[in-house]
Amino acid sequence: SNAIATGDLTAMRSLLASLDEQAREALLCQQLDSAGSTALHLAAAKGDVSAIHILLDAKAPVEMVCHQASRYHFETY
Repeated sequence: SNAIATGDLTAMRSLLASLDEQAREALLCQQLDSAGSTALHLAAAKGDVSAIHILLDAKAPVEMVCHQASRYHFETY
């Protein structure tokens, strides 16, 4: 969803509240870019703490790994 990809907090809250559990889970697991990033990955990369809280409250999966995770991990250390 564009609201999640862009970090529009008001639209993100509305969208997540409007979905049933199955649709919300599918949306939160959706890969939003070619690296396989989820909404939670993008919010974390931007340092958007408010979006991270909204996504975690909506039960965004924290165990999903994007395709670039290992490369980013090694480049940071």
